[in-house]
Amino acid sequence: LGMHDITTLKHLDALKSEFVAHVAHDLRAPLGVIQGNAWLLADLPQLEEDDRSVAREILDAIHRMRALIDNVLDVGRIEMGLAAEFEDMDVEPVLRAVVAASEAAARRKDVALELDAAGGLPHVQGSAIRLEQAVANLLGNALKFTPPGGRVRVSAVAEGGWLAVRVADSGPGIPANLHDRLFRKFSTLGEHRANEGNGLGLAIVKSLIEAHGGRVSLQSEVGKGSVFGFALPVSRS
Repeated sequence: LGMHDITTLKHLDALKSEFVAHVAHDLRAPLGVIQGNAWLLADLPQLEEDDRSVAREILDAIHRMRALIDNVLDVGRIEMGLAAEFEDMDVEPVLRAVVAASEAAARRKDVALELDAAGGLPHVQGSAIRLEQAVANLLGNALKFTPPGGRVRVSAVAEGGWLAVRVADSGPGIPANLHDRLFRKFSTLGEHRANEGNGLGLAIVKSLIEAHGGRVSLQSEVGKGSVFGFALPVSRS
């Protein structure tokens, strides 16, 4: 593709993202009305249990739709830029907070959760809240697809002028020919991963890390688990 073609494609992608964000925002109001009425239905004392179960299913579906809308809007906000939120920061406390918040879920699933992040790591320019979001998405995915008795390991290490964060799991792994699809918006692996979600979690991670001047990575082989990660440029100060 020539420079003109690439510029046109980027413009079209920006228009598409803007359109999707507007639609997602406008869906919030009618969805709120549906949710309110579903709550009323579920609480009616004269409702039979089968009907109450249907109302709960409606509420579950609404919850998933609201999560999708929030993710779509989050992608739009990230793409608009995060630089105003940046400060010189240490990533280690972020990793410890995310791992601590995930320990209960790991115990429930009988997955060993480890953190390898010694003190003294170089600082980066970034947003602690946004990086916590990125790590939480990666760790949540790892726990979701790691079977009981498996292991998930979060690590951070300095590599040249970069700080590399990795989340390794002992899950089923991902075929090499599907790696490129994973960080695209609304891209899923279909039959390769059950209960996968809406395909925005890893896209959000990619947008967050690229907004920090970093890059995402994936190493995975079927039957040997996966290592999702990202690298951020270290602070020069």
